[in-house]
Amino acid sequence: MLTSFVHFMPTATGVADLLRARVAAEPDAVALVVDGGPSLTYRGWDQRSAAMAHGLAAAGAGAGDRVALFFDNAHWTDYAVSYLAVHKVGAVAVPLSPRFSGSELTRILDHAGAALLVCPPDLMPPA
Repeated sequence: MLTSFVHFMPTATGVADLLRARVAAEPDAVALVVDGGPSLTYRGWDQRSAAMAHGLAAAGAGAGDRVALFFDNAHWTDYAVSYLAVHKVGAVAVPLSPRFSGSELTRILDHAGAALLVCPPDLMPPA
């Protein structure tokens, strides 16, 4: 039988705050490793996502907007940067798979009400 409990109230309020805490603790430690691909340190992930967040904001993304992310496994590090950038502007990430057909993507994008679509230049969604 439970006789006592402790309330846990983390000081971080979101994914971006959790990353900033890791940057403060060990900025040059490796945060992401992708087999056969690039790695990112906590500082690099934070800096790249901050730069991308500025770009998203300049493109009109803001709190509550849906931002579609269209990435494959070969671009996983860029996906992670983009995902965090979306959170930094207060938007909602809508992950999409390159396995979806053009009609499936259209239906999902319409249903989600995505304001923007982010993808690597060498991976364009099907029409």
